[in-house]
Amino acid sequence: MADIGGHSIYKIEDTSMIYIPNDSVRVTHPDEARYVRIFQNVDLSSNFYFSYSYDLSHSLQYNLTLLQRPYELWASPASTAEEEVQTQSKQDSFDIFEDEGLPTQVVNSLQNEPYYKYVWNGKLLERVKDIVHHDWLMYIIHGFCGQSIKDNNNDNNNELLIYGRPVHITLIARRSSKFAGTRFLKRGANCEGDVANEVETEQIVNDASVMSFTAGSYSSYVQVRGSVPLYWSQDISTMMPKPPIR
Repeated sequence: MADIGGHSIYKIEDTSMIYIPNDSVRVTHPDEARYVRIFQNVDLSSNFYFSYSYDLSHSLQYNLTLLQRPYELWASPASTAEEEVQTQSKQDSFDIFEDEGLPTQVVNSLQNEPYYKYVWNGKLLERVKDIVHHDWLMYIIHGFCGQSIKDNNNDNNNELLIYGRPVHITLIARRSSKFAGTRFLKRGANCEGDVANEVETEQIVNDASVMSFTAGSYSSYVQVRGSVPLYWSQDISTMMPKPPIR
């Protein structure tokens, strides 16, 4: 869906549920089938996004501060064996900016502790995040992600040029997972101060000819909107489920 500083952002198109243990050691629970049905009622192919190397739950400004901090402060601790593997991987990796002579900085990923307000599978990963390797933790956001890109196969592309230089405009909308719900059922604020229908919208503008956080120029504009932060109640007995549209 988009590329930010060489980090790709993807949209979930389809999902599959896989039972990990062998069937010979499977222990059935009386509530398992009900929980599976509840989980499958969520359409994860509808406006859910993720990235293997970029933290979508935080703004660009927050993520770029990771580049200014010492690597040891935000990277996951690695053993000696893992460090040797990482060193070998960096030696074998291909630098797309090497031929262009641009100053680069090797960054495997821009991922720290996510902002759980905008993470929609945080509860599912809560029980395993301290047990499994961090590469298995795929945090997803709900909202929207789009980018103006050039399509070589389509003459009607939406490429933007400023003085002949290509420019990418990226729009990311993050819906809050706190006090979420439909408009007629969730309004105002809850006891924790979370408001309904809270969305953080970020507009990122960058030079498309340089795909590097250290060499390129980036601008980010962030807006937050949500329901009025007051307690709200209404008489649902007189509510029309399908109000007439004029």
